Amino acid sequence: MLSIENYLSPIIRNIDSSLRFELDEADIVYIDKVRQLKMDLINNRVQLKDIDIVRLDIAESWLRSFQEYHVDMQDCSKAPTLTQKAFAKRISEKEKLLKASDPYIEQLESIAANTNCFIILTDEQGVILRVVEGDFQEAKNTNTQLQLLPGGVWTEATVGTCSHALSILLQCPTQVCGSEHYCESFSHSSCSSAPIFNANGSLEGVLSIASPYIQRQNSHSLGLVVSTAWAIQSEIQLLGKNKFYTIPAQERSPNHSEAQFRFKEILGESATMLTTIDNARKFARIEANILIQGESGTGKEVFAQSIHNESRPRGPFVAENCAAIPRTLIESELFGYEGGSFTGAERQGRIGKIEQANGGTLFLDEIGDMPLELQAVLLRVIEEKKVKRVGGNRSIPVDFRLITATNKDLLELTRNNQFREDLYYRIATFKICIPPLRERGGDILHLAEHYIKLYAQKQKMRVPSLSKAAKYMLLKYGWPGNVRQLQNAVLYAVTMAKNGQIKPEDFPSEIVLENTQVNHNKAQSLNLNKVKDCAKDKITSVSELEKVAIEKALQQTNKNIRVASELLGMSKSTLYRKVKEYDLFLKN
Repeated sequence: MLSIENYLSPIIRNIDSSLRFELDEADIVYIDKVRQLKMDLINNRVQLKDIDIVRLDIAESWLRSFQEYHVDMQDCSKAPTLTQKAFAKRISEKEKLLKASDPYIEQLESIAANTNCFIILTDEQGVILRVVEGDFQEAKNTNTQLQLLPGGVWTEATVGTCSHALSILLQCPTQVCGSEHYCESFSHSSCSSAPIFNANGSLEGVLSIASPYIQRQNSHSLGLVVSTAWAIQSEIQLLGKNKFYTIPAQERSPNHSEAQFRFKEILGESATMLTTIDNARKFARIEANILIQGESGTGKEVFAQSIHNESRPRGPFVAENCAAIPRTLIESELFGYEGGSFTGAERQGRIGKIEQANGGTLFLDEIGDMPLELQAVLLRVIEEKKVKRVGGNRSIPVDFRLITATNKDLLELTRNNQFREDLYYRIATFKICIPPLRERGGDILHLAEHYIKLYAQKQKMRVPSLSKAAKYMLLKYGWPGNVRQLQNAVLYAVTMAKNGQIKPEDFPSEIVLENTQVNHNKAQSLNLNKVKDCAKDKITSVSELEKVAIEKALQQTNKNIRVASELLGMSKSTLYRKVKEYDLFLKN
């Protein structure tokens, strides 16, 4: 797990100062307008189509709160509370969420102690699981008034429009402030919420940060809750890797497969990515072991699922992350065990992941983290196509295709005696190297625009466009987290965008800071040098600088004319003409 303090500290430095500020006149006018609009809407004095000062999802929620749920606008303290027994049962059911969340909530608690804010964790049904309040009296008074208590059921149906209820419904980050809430009890507060999804992509819970202050928009609180939710989500999805993706051998339909991705769904237009996809398709048709190499976040499991659906679509797809299982459990997880073979073992025993993959595909992620003593056992299973359970004597025949993945250099590990050389050559009959996002040129913008459209549609908002400056920033950034990081960054930017356009400052701080502190200096130095060269050589400066700009655009987009023309703000035909004029196109 990431160091929680290091992960959060860059985001939380300004949280208290950003939450505590005086309202300006524009804020007061806005809040009064929203309150009046809400009353006009529920009393049929205005129609949804005429709404323009609040988001449509908020206005729709007002109507549901009033017309369908008959929520009392003046009193939200009547939300139901689970019985002690029912709440204890719910806590037990949400053990994985709480295990992943509690370390981060504990860190947030230190923030709340110095502010008036609340940290609230709810499950996917709106049941409050955790509440942390600040030490300031204003926070305590607010909590007494609102009765934010563990076990309370806060949904649109019980308290009306609020941030975490909208996050549950829309399954995306959202922020609600002041009179945007349905209940007047919330009219002096604001709240930012972000959903948390499990390994299967299902909603697991929602994290919220609330404050007894009114604000129209606060990027710090929204950024904090989104970043923390992503961190919790990463933890819970890592825990979820222990679950296998299949259903029993008698219940499976002939065409059933839990692997959802196929090659046609892998996005990429760059030459390196197209070559990688083409090679993977070829390898998929041959019954041989495949090793997928790539940095974290490049999509190794996406390729594994696509290979499975190309080669063994009727069988189960069983995935296991070798780095996510404790060393003491990995043997029984993979090979299974007979009943009573060790303390705590189930009486009837349990089949392992290798047996579960019989007739299908076994995907072992982070294979480089498998203990050396188990590597020898896995090698024997691969060679004999038979498995022995822990504590058992019988050899069980198994037929599975093995796909492994790693972000490490396995050959380097073999040289250091950390990975068996004979196992390496067994699992790496075919190798697929997924390029990092930073080497995919124009794919960065192609993917960004795809996710912008996807998330905007999910939030029921107009699809924003990327400004030229934002496009340039995305192409220059190094993307250490690859496609997964890009997805998160785009979700954040779509949430923060204003006036239908995404600008550089709408992206997470780590991307913006690198762009302003590093890339700006490099670009400034390059341009100054080119201008000096133009003056020295008495070359027409405009033409020379245009040539430099085109060279840089082609370099950044891997000579993708469509993307480069968008960056430069010229038509494709004009760019083709300029490329020919400056003799740039076919040069390496």
